Amino acid sequence: MAFRSAMNACMYCALCTLALARCASPPPSVRAPGQASPPPAQTFAGSAGPCGDDLPLAGLAPRAFRHRHTALVRSAGPARHRARDRFLSPTEAQVVVGKFAYGTMDKDLHDEDVDVFVRRGCTTSWEKLGSATTTSEGGHHPAVDGVEDRGGQVFFEIPPDRALPVGQHLVRLVVAGDLTVADATLLVLAPGAPIFVSDVDGTLTSSEYVEVLKTLEGTLPEAHPGAAEAFTALASKGYRPIYLTARPELLLGRTRSFLQTRGFPPGLVRTSPRTFGAGVGITAAEFKKSELAALAAIGLQPTFAFGNTPSDAEAYAHAGVEPARRFFYRLEGTYTGRRFESYRDLLPELSALAKAQ
Repeated sequence: MAFRSAMNACMYCALCTLALARCASPPPSVRAPGQASPPPAQTFAGSAGPCGDDLPLAGLAPRAFRHRHTALVRSAGPARHRARDRFLSPTEAQVVVGKFAYGTMDKDLHDEDVDVFVRRGCTTSWEKLGSATTTSEGGHHPAVDGVEDRGGQVFFEIPPDRALPVGQHLVRLVVAGDLTVADATLLVLAPGAPIFVSDVDGTLTSSEYVEVLKTLEGTLPEAHPGAAEAFTALASKGYRPIYLTARPELLLGRTRSFLQTRGFPPGLVRTSPRTFGAGVGITAAEFKKSELAALAAIGLQPTFAFGNTPSDAEAYAHAGVEPARRFFYRLEGTYTGRRFESYRDLLPELSALAKAQ
């Protein structure tokens, strides 16, 4: 386990270095509203989900930046903004969390306006919820959902009288000065709602560390044959997917693009809130345990869980997922759950499930 954690740490550091170095084009969740999306293999542009049709925000005009020195920040390189997918109960405060930065050094955008829009339940129109200001260097906003205020952050609380109802919603954060954006999915679920969780690296991608090579190449990994079809079958039965990966937040856009391009059903993508991923200072098992504990705290228990490593098995057992519904792709060793050789072997069973209640 210690060796695997060390390998994970090295992988995440390498991935972050590569992600920062590949600055020739914006990451997937960043583009001007209404801008045509280039082919996925080039820039991984595309909707963060759950709406899928990437409806542009029409009629926006940029406003003046607050500060002259912001021009220097923007000259550092393309926008690398990202926003955090979140699961929420209907009764808790709904806070949208974003990070706004430019260039290979992830230069923070300080004290500038960001407008917040939402498509409630993927309706056909955008609704403006309000505006926020990015935090300054050495910001002092309390951490939200594990995200500390490192500067260039947005913590926007949706007003209670405009709170999002139960369902899946697409939030878009737009920098007022240049109209670059970051997307996030907010999933509001009542206690007991049907969900399933899955690891990404090695569980869905063709191998555990293929993302390192593919990030360098500027391409996306392949998925295991039948994985997208199996998850689509589960989603069609009413189970909402939550993808748990200890990848660093800088790889959020690539992770979303992998899932969308390879045909997986749209859902939450939960990365480590840390720049260098959960492999540094925290193990993948601890990261996933904390995520599953956060789900339990709002009354959510995954019905199904998918993984491929002992850390996945440890986290799912700790969370109390039924052993018969813990699925592990070609996992060796001692664990409690079900090993499988191919997702296509699972497809008949998952397709035959009754609708979730």
